[in-house]
Amino acid sequence: MDYKSEMRQLRDTLNEAGYKYYVLDAPEMADHEYDRLLRRLEELEAAQQAALDYYAGTVFDVTELVFEEQMASTASFTVKCSKGGVAVDPDRSIVLELQDGIWTVVSEGY
Repeated sequence: MDYKSEMRQLRDTLNEAGYKYYVLDAPEMADHEYDRLLRRLEELEAAQQAALDYYAGTVFDVTELVFEEQMASTASFTVKCSKGGVAVDPDRSIVLELQDGIWTVVSEGY
C-alpha cells in the first residue's frame, strides 16, 4: 500500500475510533492501539513534509512524491519534479533519517 493510501486509511480508522469513543461512548479500540496508529500517521506526515520542505525554495517544484520504503528510522521517496513548468528527467530520489524525532535528509540525487 502506498503511503497516501496508508495515511488515508489511518485517518479513517482514527476518526471512526474517536467518534465511537467520544460521541457514542462505546470505544472499540484500546487506547494503546489508537496511540500506535496515531504515531504512525504522524510519522508518515512528518516524513512527507520533510521531503517537500527539502525542495522548498529551490528551482524545483515537486509534482509527485512517491513513497518507496520505510525501515525503522529511514524513509525513501522518488521525487518527480519540474523546473519552470517543464518536467525534469530523471526522477530524483531522497532518503530521510529520523534523528532525535526529526526527519532529516541524508541522501538526495538521481
